[in-house]
Amino acid sequence: WENIKCQCQAADSAEQAQCNLNNQPRSELVSMISCNDNEYQYNTAVIKDGYKLIVNGAAGSSPTLFCPGAQDLPNSSSSITQYTAPTGTVYTTPNTEYYEEWYLGTLIQVGFDLFDTLFGSACLEDLYENNSTDLDNAEYTPFQYAPYLLFNLAEDKVEACALDLSDPINN
Repeated sequence: WENIKCQCQAADSAEQAQCNLNNQPRSELVSMISCNDNEYQYNTAVIKDGYKLIVNGAAGSSPTLFCPGAQDLPNSSSSITQYTAPTGTVYTTPNTEYYEEWYLGTLIQVGFDLFDTLFGSACLEDLYENNSTDLDNAEYTPFQYAPYLLFNLAEDKVEACALDLSDPINN
């Protein structure tokens, strides 16, 4: 993501190196949805130094919470994250069924190295491998939506478990 233009357009490593010299790699990514002539923002995300901070994301794709007078989008969700399996099944939390159907299925399909680079989630794997009942507990704190969510993308690329913002020393 640092320089996706060069990674997508370069035919070989020499061309990619030259592209990187000509195009400054980005160190952060910021996105937000605004409404009412930029009076309100929701679903704001900042990615920097391997972390992703989401602000006012609990409205998901629904503008009505942060944009007075706005219309809900058809089929909008009240959750910021949905986990959709290849079968079309939508999960609001990454539970055991999701893990076995999508997570493991994708791992088998693409191989470990690519899977770990794109989708690896240490917290999700720990919950599953330790037979934790928290994996199927929709009330498990890291699965809860909040006005601020912080994810460690190096360890949790599918953003399954939000870090505990009340304990910044240990997160």
